Formats: sequence, structure tokens, C-alpha cells
Amino acid sequence: MKENIWYVLGLFAGIIMGFAVVVIIAWIAKKAGGKFGIFCKDKEKAYDERQLLARGQAYKVGFFTLMIYVVLAAFLDEIWDIHILMSLGGMWIGVCLSIAVFAVICILKDAYMSLQENARGIMIVFGGIGIMNICCSLPRLLHGEGLIEVAQTVKYGKIYEYTKLSINSMNLIAGILFLILMAVFAGKLWYDKKHEDEEE
Repeated sequence: MKENIWYVLGLFAGIIMGFAVVVIIAWIAKKAGGKFGIFCKDKEKAYDERQLLARGQAYKVGFFTLMIYVVLAAFLDEIWDIHILMSLGGMWIGVCLSIAVFAVICILKDAYMSLQENARGIMIVFGGIGIMNICCSLPRLLHGEGLIEVAQTVKYGKIYEYTKLSINSMNLIAGILFLILMAVFAGKLWYDKKHEDEEE
């Protein structure tokens, strides 16, 4: 029991540390001439009406993406005895997937960057968080701590083993998410600049 308490406390400490690192990266971006949402004032005036409408639609699609993922994971677990997604790591994929859907829609509709942010700030923060999470996951992988682990459970009075995504996968998943978002954002900037040059 004591080990479980220390495990939970360590997990919360890691989450708090993650938020602190995001603030530090955003501060570095600010010093490098970038502007990111953490330091934006007047949140109500941060987005215009068109952006708010697009963000509302993106929130809706992201929410339903998460709901579909959770239902799919539950069906795989209960009906087909595929338990790999029914873990903290598995649910984290669903969270990151819904965030990715929301962010990509906002980026493509020019609704992600607020009126008080700039591209440099977003690129630095996305890249910094992505690289940091990848670097956190690499030592575990190199030391043989795999992304999939074997667990035991009791069902209908019998003990059986099943595979699930380990907690070690969370940093890797988050890192991949932010690097993908950085790539999408960079691609959108390149696309917009190309069309501006063609119009001129």
C-alpha cells in the first residue's frame, strides 16, 4: 500500500514538473522573440470571432474523437479480450489523439495562434516540449524498459496475463504529438507563404 502511495505521489510530481518545464520553455521562447499563450493577457480578446467559431468546432470534433476512442478501447477489452489500450498509457493515446485533432483543425483554419502570439513562440514551445519528452523516454527504452508490459488480472475467478501499454510510453507519445503539431504548423506557414508569394 505504501509503495502505491509513493508511486502516485511520484506520478503527480512528474506532472507538476512537466508543467513547470512548459513554463520554462515558454519563457525561453519569449526571450528569443517569440510570444506564447502562457504570457498572453486579455484572454477574451486573444481570438477574433472567426477564430472562436473555428475553435468551437475543433473542440467538438476533438471531444467526439476521445469518446470514440474510449468506446473502441472498451469494446476491444470486453468483447475481443484485447486489453492493450485499457491502461494509463492506452488512455493517454486517446487524450493525445483528441488534442492532435483539435490542434490540427485549428492550425489548418488559422485559429490556433491567437492575436497575441507569433509563429516563432509556438514553434519553439512545440519543438522544445517534443524533444524534451522524446529525450525523457529514450533512457528507459535503451535500458530495456519496453513500451508494452505484461500484467495479471482476475476474471471469473481465474488469473490470467494480458499485455498493456506501460507508463513508459507516455513521454514518447507526448513527444511524437508535439513534433507532429510542430510539423503541421510549419507546413501551414510554408503553404500560406507560398500562396502569398504567388499572389504578389
